[in-house]
Amino acid sequence: MTKLLKSTAIMLILASAFACKKNTETKGSVCDCKDKTNPVAVTDLEGTVYYNDNIRKWCLSVRPENEFEEIHLYVPCNIDDLSEKNSQKILFSGTAFDVPVYFFEKAPAGSKYLCIELILPEEE
Repeated sequence: MTKLLKSTAIMLILASAFACKKNTETKGSVCDCKDKTNPVAVTDLEGTVYYNDNIRKWCLSVRPENEFEEIHLYVPCNIDDLSEKNSQKILFSGTAFDVPVYFFEKAPAGSKYLCIELILPEEE
C-alpha cells in the first residue's frame, strides 16, 4: 500500500511539472498577427499602457464607452515593447481579434482580452 501511495505521489508531481512547463511556454505567444479570428477595425481608442506580469506582455487597458463593469485589455501582436509609454494614456487604432481559446481562463472577472495589430499615431 505504501509503495502504491509513493508511486501515485511521484506521478502527480511529474504531471504537475509538465503542466507548469506547458503553461510557461504558451505565455509568450498569447497573440499572433497571422491568426486573426473575428477581426474588427478599431480607431482612436484611448487606453492606458501597462505591463501584464501574468502573460509577460505590454497591454493597453480600455474602458469601453457606456460600460462601467467591463475593461478591454488589448495585447499587441506586432509591438513587443511599450515601456517608454508605461502608465501613460495613449490614442491607438488597429485590427483587434480574439485571443486563443486556452487564454480565456486567465482573464480576470469583468475584463476581456483582445489581440490587436497595433497602429500608434506618428510621434511629433
